[in-house]
Amino acid sequence: SVCVDCDNNILSLDSNSRSIHIINQNGNFLKIFSPFIGGPGTPKLKAICVYKEDKLLVGQDTGKIRVFKNPSLSDVTKL
Repeated sequence: SVCVDCDNNILSLDSNSRSIHIINQNGNFLKIFSPFIGGPGTPKLKAICVYKEDKLLVGQDTGKIRVFKNPSLSDVTKL
């Protein structure tokens, strides 16, 4: 899954590593956001979406949606 935030940063979901790669509009790597610790039984990430500029919605294979402060705007904080 891929989405773009209000600053035109590209957020790309890597469901195997359970992380989100953040790249600026010029293709330069900014950071990796990895809010989930992997292991047996850990849900896989399936979809991401930026909501109202400052929230990142992350859909899991369990059907749950987790909400985080947009990691490309500042330090990552779970809401």
